[in-house]
Amino acid sequence: MIKTRLFGGLGNQMFQYAVGRALSLRLKTNLGLDSSWFDDNKYLDTNRQFGLDAFNIASRKLERVDLKGIKLRRFFSKFGLSSKNYIKEKYFNFNKDIVHLSDDVYLDGYWQSEKYFSDFEETIKNDFNLRYPLSREAAGVHEIIIHAPVSCAIHIRRGDYVVNPGINFYHGACSLRYYRDAVDYIKKYSLSTEVSFFVFSDDINWVKKNFIIEKGIFIEFENRDGFKDQEEMILMSRCQHQIIANSTFSWWGAWLNKNKQKIILAPDKWFNNVLIDTKDLLPDSWIKIKRD
Repeated sequence: MIKTRLFGGLGNQMFQYAVGRALSLRLKTNLGLDSSWFDDNKYLDTNRQFGLDAFNIASRKLERVDLKGIKLRRFFSKFGLSSKNYIKEKYFNFNKDIVHLSDDVYLDGYWQSEKYFSDFEETIKNDFNLRYPLSREAAGVHEIIIHAPVSCAIHIRRGDYVVNPGINFYHGACSLRYYRDAVDYIKKYSLSTEVSFFVFSDDINWVKKNFIIEKGIFIEFENRDGFKDQEEMILMSRCQHQIIANSTFSWWGAWLNKNKQKIILAPDKWFNNVLIDTKDLLPDSWIKIKRD
């Protein structure tokens, strides 16, 4: 069995699942998900919950008994004492050795590159189909998207990127200039003057006040608590084009886009820390727009 550690938000969990799923397919073995982080970190400033159960994933959640010895291996790894069965991510960019691992390993990292699973693209995309029908409100938005002559999703990430000093220092939110430049690009190269821009955000009221856009449709819901993040991501993916934030959530909203003729725009700088090597984060076909 391949075991993979899950932590962080929904986008991070999807990368962690995808790397393990692809490895399990190569080795023709099963995949187990270690979701214990969500029980051990209930009181973080940014609330995170296990979110993969909304998708049609092919794996099972591991019990504590399945993880015997893992915490001890993780502890020793901090001192450079590694185990052949415990695989800690060494660096942010793609590590080709991961795709050649043997069975019975535990993966611990972010694994944020499609190169870990692009050879199983269709399978991974099918795994991330929702297990349930869209809610009434989400289904209404979906109807508007699919009947638009040309649709483009815009994801504006704020939330902890703005209010949490540590995360703001590390990530930082994309500027409104980035989004305006990306909108201009879509208008110029989408070969249509009838582009409807569907704007998604975790701070939609701020966006409505500060981001003026022609033919913009701001996605907000009467019962936000009842509208699942997974549905929002799927709605983003159903647009023909995407303008994403420096966020794994909108990364997946774009990657799950199954349209053949699509434009995906992403910020040229993912982190404020330019020393982090992100050359493998964005697929080659995605277009980079200056962030600041």
